[in-house]
Formats: sequence, C-alpha cells, structure tokens
Amino acid sequence: MQATLPSSSETRTQDQSTKRTSSSGRLAGLVMIAIGVAAWWYNWHLASTAGEFYIKLCLLGPLGVFGGILVLLRPDWVGPVRSDSTRGHKFALIAVIGLMAIASGIDFYLLVHHRSPRSSVTVTPWSPKLGTPPIAAVSAMAATPAIAFQAQTYCLGSFNQQRTAMWEFVPADENINDWKTLLTIIDRPDARTREELDRLAEGIMSVYQSQGARILLARTMREESGAVFNYLVAAFDEPDKQRFELDFVKVELGAKNAAVVVYGVRVTDPKDYRTKAKDFLDMNSHQVGRALGELAVPDVSKLPRRVF
Repeated sequence: MQATLPSSSETRTQDQSTKRTSSSGRLAGLVMIAIGVAAWWYNWHLASTAGEFYIKLCLLGPLGVFGGILVLLRPDWVGPVRSDSTRGHKFALIAVIGLMAIASGIDFYLLVHHRSPRSSVTVTPWSPKLGTPPIAAVSAMAATPAIAFQAQTYCLGSFNQQRTAMWEFVPADENINDWKTLLTIIDRPDARTREELDRLAEGIMSVYQSQGARILLARTMREESGAVFNYLVAAFDEPDKQRFELDFVKVELGAKNAAVVVYGVRVTDPKDYRTKAKDFLDMNSHQVGRALGELAVPDVSKLPRRVF
C-alpha cells in the first residue's frame, strides 16, 4: 500500500497558514513588549512625581518585555507547557519566569529607594526684599519667617493656639483677612506613631465632612525619602460668594510628632465658579500634591508663638 503524499497546493496552504500564525505571534510579541515598557515607564514616572507606585506594574513590566521577546522569537511556543513540549520550550518558559522574578525584585527595590532632587523649600527671616508685609503690624513681621512654596514666598500672617498651635502663611502681596491662597501649618503633639497618624487623618477628614466639605481624594502616599504621609483634598462649595475653597492636606510625622500642612486655594468666578474650580483641579491638583509631598515642614519649635 503506497502512502499518499500531500499535493503542492496543500503544502502551499499549510505554509501560508504557518506564516500567518508566525506573523500574528510576532505582532503579539511586539505589543507585549510595548505594554511592558509602558508599564515600567509609568511606574517610574508616578514614583518620581507623586511618590508612589504600583506593585502590580513591577510584575507587568518585566513580564511584558521578557514574555514579548520569547513570543517574538518563537511564536510557536505561545501557551503553557504541554506533554509534547520540547526541552527547549520548557527551558525558555522557566527562563522567562526567572528573569521576570529577578527584574521585578530589582525594580521594586529601586522604586522603594528611589531618590530624586527635592525642591528647594527654605525658611528665612523676613526682609524688605520679600515685598510688602500682608499685615499692618510691620514690627511684628520683622522677625517672622517665610516659606517658599510653588515659586511663591509665603509670609507668616497669623498665629493662634486654641487646642493646637497653628501658623498661617500668605503670599507677600495678599492679606490674611482676604487671602486667595493660604499655607497653614498645625502642630499635633497628640500623634507620634503611624497608627496615631492614621487616626489623626481620619479625624481631620471627619471634621471636613461635618463642616459640609466634599472629600475629593484621600490616600496614603510616600515621600521621596520613603516616609509615609496621609493626603486628602477637600472642597467647600460657597455659592453665596460664588467660589470654591479647595484644601490640599498633608498629614505627616515629623522628628517628634505629627504636623498637618494645608494648602488652601479660593477659586472665584461670578459667571461659573464651579467649572473654573473643576478646571483648576484638572490642571493643578497633581502639581500641588507633588509640591506638598516634597515640602519639608519647618521646625515648629523655632516658629514664633505670638498670637496676632
């Protein structure tokens, strides 16, 4: 009995099918590599700008790159190991898993210990070069500090101590009684541990909500130094004044105890203040969060404690 050989047309059809499968596999490999590189880039971008990153992306990046390279070189090895898989197929899959694990571990370690230059945040004595003091008591301002934040110089405008010590800073050309942006530092000696810091952040959020504010964001973030802080964004709708007051709040542990930093912004527009506030958040919230994350809080023991 003679064996029947495949015809030339059948052979060409099989070859074309194999080529299509190979081309689709290589295309999938390129897509996987692109996704892996994009995941790696986004994770590092997020760590550099927001001080946080996603552990899942530490896995997805190397998996996409090494898995994509394997699929690109050998599209016929796509899929799990089977009983009829060759030794090379099995070895290649094990190598990809090993490389992914090593690369993910290195990436995670570098992200945790990532350092980028901190923005310049200084506390300096008041001088005439900083502009006109925002309060009438010029003699009191002569010895008060100033803080550089988001390319502006904020001068101490008031201090009060009811339950906790609180310092309010305004730009040199603004008045504490009618401010547009306000930087507030609150000393919280009642919180000295991470657990107490979390409870403090939850209490601050509850106070905002009880006063009618909407909490737009609440999360735990990491500074470039590795220190963890709580961050939230609250919004007060004030329709009678045609404005939104937006508070960007950072709650962190200092050398001795916790401190709260609040960056307040009043967004006003007699025509449509809600749209203007939304546009402000879309364009500036990420930048403000980053600036607060990089802000080194002054040593409150060296700040003046005169009520004015």
